[in-house]
Amino acid sequence: MLVVPIFIVLLHYGYSIVDSQINKYIKVPNMHFIHMYAHSCLWHTLSFCWSLTLVLKYTDPNKWWQQIPQIMSTSEWLFLNASLAYCIYNFIHTDHRRKGALIFYAHHVLTLLLIVFAYAVGFVQVSIVILNVFDVSDIFRPAARICNTLAKAGHLKYKTYAKVLFILFATSWMLTRIILFGYIIYQAWMSKPMALCAEQGCPFGFNSIRDFWDVIQMPFIFIMSGLYVVLWIWTLKIYLVLVHPLIYVAITKIKD
Repeated sequence: MLVVPIFIVLLHYGYSIVDSQINKYIKVPNMHFIHMYAHSCLWHTLSFCWSLTLVLKYTDPNKWWQQIPQIMSTSEWLFLNASLAYCIYNFIHTDHRRKGALIFYAHHVLTLLLIVFAYAVGFVQVSIVILNVFDVSDIFRPAARICNTLAKAGHLKYKTYAKVLFILFATSWMLTRIILFGYIIYQAWMSKPMALCAEQGCPFGFNSIRDFWDVIQMPFIFIMSGLYVVLWIWTLKIYLVLVHPLIYVAITKIKD
């Protein structure tokens, strides 16, 4: 965990370099929005690619719940620390005046708890899988917002790109954050691990993974379920954006 502050500093200076490069090629009002969305898009693209190299090794979902506490590789350790640093950085820089700030804070806190929980009890594989699942839709969302901001600034060709990217975002959100993440929660609820703990022994004096799991199962599910509720609130908002134009057209036709 001591490496987290280093990652936070790297994020700060890395974003500054990105901002300076963006300013060379883009000149529109509200540049701070362009910077903010570019930061998010860049991080989630890198995070998705990094975590995917790890997730491809976890071919058997049944093993996500075995050999706990799982021994972290160097890459897994660095990834979890970098993800923790990003969550803390986002939490600090979230504008409390923005619309829906409480939902953002709740999401960041629960994600932080998930990562810390992964450290505490050794849920390495499933936690990295969840973070990978979350990254997919977060690549399209800021990209769509960048295109939308550019379209509002007069670059009309980006309006079509914004619509396509938003549809990709809404589709990937439903597939990954609602369906796939819901399946992971279901797996956590139904799993009954029978294997012994890893060679270093079970934490807190437990003799087997089964005894350990009986104690930590509900807190783990509680954290994931809290995230799931937050995601459903966002889902309703996302699909209201999609449905609203259709409702407007329907009402207009009825009035006519």
